[in-house]
Amino acid sequence: MHNIIEHHPDMATALLAGEKLKELILPGQQDEKGSPFAAFMVQIKLELPFDRVVSIGTVIIPILLVTLVFTKNFAEESIYCYTPSNFTRDQALYARGYCWTELKDAVPGVEASQRPSLFEHKFLPYALLAFAGIMYIPALGWEFLASTRLTSELNFLLQEIDNCYHRAAEGRAPKIEKQIQSKGAGITEKEKREIIENAEKEKSPEQNLFEKYLERRGQSNFLARLYLSRQLSVVFLSVIPITYLCTYYANQKQNEFTCPLGEPPDLSSNEMLHVRVNCKLPSVQMQRIIAIVDIVLLCFINLIILINLIHLFIVRKS
Repeated sequence: MHNIIEHHPDMATALLAGEKLKELILPGQQDEKGSPFAAFMVQIKLELPFDRVVSIGTVIIPILLVTLVFTKNFAEESIYCYTPSNFTRDQALYARGYCWTELKDAVPGVEASQRPSLFEHKFLPYALLAFAGIMYIPALGWEFLASTRLTSELNFLLQEIDNCYHRAAEGRAPKIEKQIQSKGAGITEKEKREIIENAEKEKSPEQNLFEKYLERRGQSNFLARLYLSRQLSVVFLSVIPITYLCTYYANQKQNEFTCPLGEPPDLSSNEMLHVRVNCKLPSVQMQRIIAIVDIVLLCFINLIILINLIHLFIVRKS
């Protein structure tokens, strides 16, 4: 049988189809003698390498950048306040905590309710974490909507390829050998090829049914539409962090401010009662760098997503 298969590429391809498909979608080989739980733990690859690159660029890297900010705030003081020399240690700690809570710049001549706020600097790390969660929604939706469908269909394909092609090829081999032997030792190579080709033309009912199933599945574009929706969702959702980060980078440039510790109700009172200290936010420069890096990264990811979609749905389709 081995010699017959070697001389006929179609039969060899049919025998290897199941194994090649397993190598394509399974990261490791299943142990047929193992427990059902071990077979269940074999993870099917349901994402393209490009999709993993998109997830890394839109979720993993922003989280790592936020980790730098939290690490810096943990290792150093989040705010420096230069209190007067006559302040005690407790008063200096209170001033720093109060100014970190308020984060308002006491600009001369501006009313307290209209003073510019620097709260965006404190909120940015948490906003980046929220944006990472938002950008993970398309991948999560793909996992819930397409994972079960793909898993069941791929398992069905693996089983049916083995049933319809592998076993059919093995079943035809004894018949072919018997016909060759009946011709005697004087059989020519041309006659051998004719016997093999005639045997290949005979299809079992299971093969015909499976080929009709493959033809029907080839006409369905549900997964293609779902994949297109996933990629476009990444592009549209990225508009939210890009808009926010651009606004932050353009408007929030100030890292030093004057903090009003306390002011009497009567603003015309003695100027000595107006206690103000100068404060500085040391992490502002790093946050601005992270914001521009995140903007460039998201724009680059959107660009390669659009290029990939054009390649998949226009170039390859044509």
